[in-house]
Order: sequence, then structure tokens, then C-alpha cells
Amino acid sequence: MPLYEFQCSKCGERFEKLLTGKNKDKGGECPKCGSEATERVPSGFAMGAAKAESSCPTCCPGGMCGPG
Repeated sequence: MPLYEFQCSKCGERFEKLLTGKNKDKGGECPKCGSEATERVPSGFAMGAAKAESSCPTCCPGGMCGPG
């Protein structure tokens, strides 16, 4: 089962949940406040990887973003 990230519209809590394909947009209850007002958000890992890849040559002269 894939891991999806959700955010609570009430308290702002971000959380992850393992879901089947047909339930991928249903985050269910917020683990912090119990609200059902949750929505799926882009994964921070995927966004961070794309950003690091595109800006690495200019942002990391010491090579901290990756090889080379």
C-alpha cells in the first residue's frame, strides 16, 4: 500500500497514512484534533528531491546536495 501525506484544515497537522488506491484521497480523522476536515497534500520528500536536483549546481558549491 502506498504512503500518502495529509493535512488537517482545522489545526494544520500534517500526517501520513497507508492507503489502498481507491481510498487515496481520504485521510480520515486527524490524529491531533480528531477533525475529519483533512486533505491530501504533495509529499515533502518528492518536492525536496526535485528542488535539490534542479538547484544543486548553484546552491551547493561544497557538494552537500549530492555526489560530485
